[in-house]
Amino acid sequence: MILAYSGLSWVECGKGDAFQIQRSITGPVLAGCRVKTKEKYTIPVTPKLKELITEIGSLPWKPFVENNVLPIMQLVKVPI
Repeated sequence: MILAYSGLSWVECGKGDAFQIQRSITGPVLAGCRVKTKEKYTIPVTPKLKELITEIGSLPWKPFVENNVLPIMQLVKVPI
């Protein structure tokens, strides 16, 4: 459900800070850099998204993206 409400891809959820809500001038947001495209993103946090993030708490899985790169992508040269 979080993917549907946030628009994040599954790989973005592999970052340790994927669901860290930040404050902005427009309200709470999820902000970061996309793993695949390296583009910055800012996603407004709706009440439903905040509820889902609060329900999960900390990530229920071990982060699998390091330095904004999937470990497998370090081994294979993949044109993006």
